Amino acid sequence: MSEIAASRADAARERVASLTLLLMAAHDSGRPLTQDEIVDRLEVDDPASGRRVAAYQGSDIAIRQKFERDKAQIRDNGLRLSSLQGEDQLYRYSIDPAETFAPAVEFTDDERRVVALALRFCGFGREGALALFDGGAPTPGGLQYSAFYTPVVRAIERQAPVSFDYVSRAKVRRREVEPLVIRVIEGVSYLVARERDESGWRVKGYRFSRMHSMPAVGEGHIAASADERALARVWQPGFSKGEKPVDVVVSTTSEFAQIVTRLHPGAEVVTTKKGRVEIGLVFDDHYQALRFVLEGGERLRLIAPSTLVKALREWLKSVNTMDAPDGADLRFPPTTKRSSLGQTLAMLSAIHNSPEGLRISDLAERFDMSPALVRDLMGRLATFEIADSGAGFVYPARVIKECEDWDHEETDDSTYRVTYEPGDAEAPTLTWAHLFELNVALREATGLVRDPALYSAMAKIEEIAGEFVEVTDPHLDNLAELVAHAITDNQALKITYLSPHGTEFTQRTVEPRALQSLNGRILFRAYCQLREGWRTFRLDRVGDVLAVSPALGGRPEDSEREWLSSTSDDGVEVTVVADVQRRYLFESLPHAEVLPLEEGRVAVRFRVLDPSFLDRLMVMAGPGARVVSSTHSAAGRELAERWRAQI
Repeated sequence: MSEIAASRADAARERVASLTLLLMAAHDSGRPLTQDEIVDRLEVDDPASGRRVAAYQGSDIAIRQKFERDKAQIRDNGLRLSSLQGEDQLYRYSIDPAETFAPAVEFTDDERRVVALALRFCGFGREGALALFDGGAPTPGGLQYSAFYTPVVRAIERQAPVSFDYVSRAKVRRREVEPLVIRVIEGVSYLVARERDESGWRVKGYRFSRMHSMPAVGEGHIAASADERALARVWQPGFSKGEKPVDVVVSTTSEFAQIVTRLHPGAEVVTTKKGRVEIGLVFDDHYQALRFVLEGGERLRLIAPSTLVKALREWLKSVNTMDAPDGADLRFPPTTKRSSLGQTLAMLSAIHNSPEGLRISDLAERFDMSPALVRDLMGRLATFEIADSGAGFVYPARVIKECEDWDHEETDDSTYRVTYEPGDAEAPTLTWAHLFELNVALREATGLVRDPALYSAMAKIEEIAGEFVEVTDPHLDNLAELVAHAITDNQALKITYLSPHGTEFTQRTVEPRALQSLNGRILFRAYCQLREGWRTFRLDRVGDVLAVSPALGGRPEDSEREWLSSTSDDGVEVTVVADVQRRYLFESLPHAEVLPLEEGRVAVRFRVLDPSFLDRLMVMAGPGARVVSSTHSAAGRELAERWRAQI
């Protein structure tokens, strides 16, 4: 970026952040502002002259365009910008902080510690609340971020209806629903809500990634019954209350049976004379049963029911055959950049959430920014002032700068801390989206540590927002806790492990260094003594922990800093077109680029390091996806035919 372009970007960033603070102050004072009043009052720093200048300059058309862009960015970050038309026909604007920021949660030191641990395990990563609780570099997010959580959680807390545009089948349709709960299933978030159709009220699920506009919180109070609320908490994708359960019988090895029964505790198990293990399970519907068999792959042999055996044959026959456009004709939009407004507000919240204040170096590390940018941006916001008829000037950012060497302020590692005037309310720090993130992360972390602070922190969140989240339990016993202790205590674990292609366990001695959740799977990074290198392991493929011993140490540094979501330039770029039922398999891949197509389909572009991973993914997608890039165009077909021949 050129110096001029960078200067313009910094000016726009300061302008929209200052506008947000101004409109929050306008709401608190009870005096919403017209566009002309905003243009007249809002000033920003001009680095060239060293003076404060008007934030909006140029012709009336140019000013209007800038103002509309800034309003759009504010709304895109989940902030509810109110515009009311007065008797003079002029619109007046304000932002109610309570629509974005939740009431303050007073965590104890122990609760702050477990919150930080949980967010590193399963949070939004750079977009989330980790920087508000924990120092150090940000981690990749194991939970998919969406600004849409803020209004939805607020609507559930208020028991108010919500409306949004939603991609369904071939069209984008407006949905007006009564939100009941957010369900997180295998790492994917669904809003479960009541919606009225021609047959009356029904409980339905809406995937956050398919929402096409910022949800708008409506007026009124929802009237869901106790039965409807209970149904919402057990809702599943494809769930139908009247569907007949499907009884499934499969045969497998004793090793893989150990993993299946851990993930499905209610399964019935019988060992045959030939040493094979037959497992009986019950699924809510036909598709869930088929998905279970597909995930097991060649390690499972489907015995019954015969209708499912037939369906499996047809599914495998149709792998990677869907009609799809030519990959060369697809045009992906530029990759979306991180929100500068969201990042700026998060930095202010981090300072407000740190009683001792934060140094410029702390902020730079937490938010992955250069110290120079932090120094420049925070310096401007700390001095941003608004004229107030009663109090003279007010500083809505509520931060002050403490510099140890004012003669060298431009290089000093200054500290920013929160400041209050008499009568000021406590500055908000956590958004409603943060409360969702914290609640999910804390629930996921209950499998890592047995700490009362986890449950007391969750109770404080739900005291404010209600019981608004349901997270599926991965049924991994105490494995996650053992790995977490190995990381903390610098231990090595001797484990049995089932590789992605294997049918039998191998023994590995591993030295875990990190543990995180991604898309409903728990993974850990460890040095593998067998492979003599750093590897990523899936926790649900661990059979047993045979022994615990001190780690040897002296291992080479792990070259994969972002191992959870790493994409290598050495990987091969692949484009897949998926239909509305199977798009979820591809949309959630790390760093995937998504292009919406007609009839609810999407094109997804991502990088593949291991072709066998793509083979398995295409088999899971069956007739609902097609590789349209020239590379790996036949992915999954050979695997499907080999498996089909064994049925």
